[in-house]
Amino acid sequence: MDTITYKMHLSRKAGVTSVPVDVTLTEKVLTWTSELQFNRVKVKSICTNDLLAIHPVKTGSDVVESDVMTFRLFFVEHFPHRVMKMNSIVLSIHHSDALSFLTKINTIVKGPQKPRRLLVFINPISGRKKGTTVYRKQMSPLFRICGISVDVVVTRRRRHISSVLETYDLTTIDGIVTVGGDGLYSECVNALLRKQQPNNDIELDTPSSPVSEIPIGIIPAGTGNVLVEFLHGNKDTETAVLHIIKGKTTPSNVAGLYQNRKLTVFAGLVLGFGLCGEMVRDCEKMRWLGPTRHSVAPLKAFFQRRTIDLDVTSKQTTTGTKDTVGQNCRLSGPMYSLDMWDTNTR
Repeated sequence: MDTITYKMHLSRKAGVTSVPVDVTLTEKVLTWTSELQFNRVKVKSICTNDLLAIHPVKTGSDVVESDVMTFRLFFVEHFPHRVMKMNSIVLSIHHSDALSFLTKINTIVKGPQKPRRLLVFINPISGRKKGTTVYRKQMSPLFRICGISVDVVVTRRRRHISSVLETYDLTTIDGIVTVGGDGLYSECVNALLRKQQPNNDIELDTPSSPVSEIPIGIIPAGTGNVLVEFLHGNKDTETAVLHIIKGKTTPSNVAGLYQNRKLTVFAGLVLGFGLCGEMVRDCEKMRWLGPTRHSVAPLKAFFQRRTIDLDVTSKQTTTGTKDTVGQNCRLSGPMYSLDMWDTNTR
């Protein structure tokens, strides 16, 4: 992309006094420069991968010439603790330069990595039962601004996702989004992998590396939201939505549990035997307690803990030149728990 500087007027919102600026657009950054009093210059820049959308607006500002076009440019603003928020500015540009500027901006905001259509699963009873509210108030407006079409499914029962994905044409979407907790994400991972493994000529009951070309986005609306905090460094809803809109993906590990040569489950967060497994089992049984179950279940499991005789062997495996497990090792004897966290990214 060639570097071009445009003469524009800028304001924070339509209908207020604007200031003249020089806007420079390169492949990696958009910069605007304005002159202040006493020959001082103010420079502001935005990375192009933080540009989200641009829309025409009507304005009653001081720039009223008929040959001027006015647009609102939406972008990501970064805050401490890796929090992101959507912000916008209003730009007025001469009609003769508008086509060139819009063409370049739209090439960026409609890049091939950006999703255009998403399948969204909402668990209405996750956490404090605010899943549908989170979608309606915080997600839907951002998707609408960025031109992302959405197919929404509100889950009504366990394994509802599986029944939907069995017949869903995944070629029509760019990704799946779960609005809920870690459990909804886990259910989605299992349903998606069980559908896609046969499509990749992989036998479900044969231990192998699972494959999926469909990314899964996670919106925190559950109780723990451990995975989204691991990925983003916070549990902020808008931050999670903006990561999805930007098309940012992070490969993550998935473990398969096989018993008697049959696939039992795919684990995308934690796989535990003994104490940890019993905590998770009791949490599932105590869902009627709501978030309180995360305090009650661990105490119950701790006081009822028992040792289990385990024989664990870790074998070194290699993909290309990169070790994925590590050196061979073996553990055996009575243990309270064996836990494996799968969220380390590749």
